[in-house]
Amino acid sequence: MLLEKNNQKVALHYSKAIFNVLVDKIPLDDKRLSNVWGSEIYRVKLVVKSPRLKGKYSYTIAKVQ
Repeated sequence: MLLEKNNQKVALHYSKAIFNVLVDKIPLDDKRLSNVWGSEIYRVKLVVKSPRLKGKYSYTIAKVQ
């Protein structure tokens, strides 16, 4: 998954076999926050398809040149 804002890019690498991805767009109504972050932010959720009581999950976020 490639994420981009203001010509800056990062890639989110994860196992599509393990995770579903949900993206929520959250409007920022507070001027103190929106002056810094912009009019909206996004929440990226990795949801495990088959949860288990034990296990390890991994993902990587890397800057794209």
